Amino acid sequence: MLDGEQVRATAARLAASLGGRLRLEQLAAGSVTATVRLADGRTLSWTRMLAETSGHSDDLRPAAYAVLDSFALQRARRTTLVAERIVDAAELYTQLAFGPSLSLWLRVEPVFDQLNARFREAPWH
Repeated sequence: MLDGEQVRATAARLAASLGGRLRLEQLAAGSVTATVRLADGRTLSWTRMLAETSGHSDDLRPAAYAVLDSFALQRARRTTLVAERIVDAAELYTQLAFGPSLSLWLRVEPVFDQLNARFREAPWH
């Protein structure tokens, strides 16, 4: 059983994992759907559109947080995150990064993907 803080941490891990899988397959998502199984057996599901189609974990994470925050959960048994409106990443425009931190992150993100693939554990970021 997950409490509120653990649900949010789980959302961050799920977004990082989903982003890694999307990038591995060279895909991007236009929306994410979070599904939560509650302690009483009920299931809640909600979809959130992304500001722009993306496969980057930093774009997926806020959407996952927004969906889960809208549920106002105190406890959950199981949480899943699914990418929807999937497109080929080669069809996307490349956004110029004007800040050094975003530019650096976009270069480091593939390294995290390689670490995750190699060690098959919880995402590093």
